[in-house]
Amino acid sequence: MMGLANSLSQQGKYAEAEAMDRQTLQLGETVLGKEHPDTLGSMNNLAESLRRQGKYVEAEAMDRQTLQLKETVLGKDHPETFRSRNNLARTLSLQGKHADAEAIFQQEKTVDSDTRNRRADPIPECSQNQSTTIAGKKRKLKYTVEQDLRRSTRIRESHANH
Repeated sequence: MMGLANSLSQQGKYAEAEAMDRQTLQLGETVLGKEHPDTLGSMNNLAESLRRQGKYVEAEAMDRQTLQLKETVLGKDHPETFRSRNNLARTLSLQGKHADAEAIFQQEKTVDSDTRNRRADPIPECSQNQSTTIAGKKRKLKYTVEQDLRRSTRIRESHANH
């Protein structure tokens, strides 16, 4: 079922993928239990389906729940826990919560080198997502600066006419 949901998502059929992900998650919780790695993977997939539809608040809640369970079941330094932490940061960034996202990325950057070597695979993904977060903050700042500049120009022009 997970494969079908992924296939639907790749075709841009996000609502159908979400429905399939919800079914898979419910089945996983019933048959395998909430803390089984496959169930945790289903939670992650559902959060991704929600993110792709712009349902960021719901995706954030699912990301937080998944992260909490993975920290408990797999440990804070497990690669899948790292991936869930990264997904949460990405969801926060997509909502414009750049400071919160960046705090999570900074937390990941402080991981000691031994742990970093064990989970070398997700690190580039984290760096890419952190770059996206920083770029989003800069775009927001640029937009604010441009607005302030326009406002001050209008004020200056209105005072010049008096």
